[in-house]
Amino acid sequence: MNVGVIGAGGYWGRRILRAAVGRRNISVRRCSVFSNIDRLRRVCEETCLGAPQPVLTASHEPVLGDPDIQAVVISTPATAHYALARQALEAGKHVFVEKPLCLTGAEAAGLTRLAAAAGRVLFVDHTYMHSTCVAHLKELLDSGSLGRPLFIDFTRRQLGIYRQHSVLWDLAPHDLSIIGFLFPDEAVARMRVTSWAHFGHVDASRRAFIDAARYAIEFQSGLKASGFLSWCHPKRARDVVVAGTEGMLLFEDNTVVRLFRRDAVRDELPSEDGWRQVEQFCPDDDPLASALTDFCELVETGQTPPRHMSPQFAVQIVEMIERMEKASTRPDSIPGKPRTDET
Repeated sequence: MNVGVIGAGGYWGRRILRAAVGRRNISVRRCSVFSNIDRLRRVCEETCLGAPQPVLTASHEPVLGDPDIQAVVISTPATAHYALARQALEAGKHVFVEKPLCLTGAEAAGLTRLAAAAGRVLFVDHTYMHSTCVAHLKELLDSGSLGRPLFIDFTRRQLGIYRQHSVLWDLAPHDLSIIGFLFPDEAVARMRVTSWAHFGHVDASRRAFIDAARYAIEFQSGLKASGFLSWCHPKRARDVVVAGTEGMLLFEDNTVVRLFRRDAVRDELPSEDGWRQVEQFCPDDDPLASALTDFCELVETGQTPPRHMSPQFAVQIVEMIERMEKASTRPDSIPGKPRTDET
């Protein structure tokens, strides 16, 4: 399949390009960049060793206008996702786009309808949906290894990268997609979000961007979800904990899953010595490469995607983040001053 990559010189675009070049059924024909084409040229020279060098352009129009390209990858700031995905679908291309699909539920739903009408695949790279570790979490949950699920907790923090939107749009899609995959039947009962704009990062309208947030979600079943998201934390972390009445799971640093079980002979409240690690799962995992493989398979077979790879799933993620933003600090709030609301 001939592919064009829009935004190949960016942080994630370089990784997508590297993964795409390594796929036997993908030929990267064109790459575009919106800023420094010389940097893109260096990226392609380093990445495409042993493979044909793609044609480089400073605009996305030649990518969309190339009749030999069947699919495009969109790896740009999220503010451009809607316009580029719409143009690509209207040009008859299949679309692989970074998360989030776009920045409003109405636009996301519109793209889904457009893709369906055009008979084209609209695929959103919710990377964790292609993680062997997350699939293993699902298997253990469905097998009853944890007993009744009680809560899921996320820590997702780092220094930067600052985007032209809030940290909720950048990091929360990971948490929400994992929740939606592990617990597909859950419905939100209430939500509470506290957010901050610590460093006064503002857009063209002088509105402060949220750079850190804490959220708590309670579902109608009683399951609870919580998380901390931050662009301004010196210790990078990517951790997920799922706790149940009989066991706990730790998905640590995107690489390893640890299963802990309660001591069955103890009746008292669980203490530190009442838990023991019974399993460690550390696969050779490459979720981005798997995402590209899944995208190609959907294009080639025309099969209906599983729920967690469908554009409808991506729309639900966008709508959930809209709800989180509504429940969090207002854009005109004073940087550094937290505000909480409940919905």
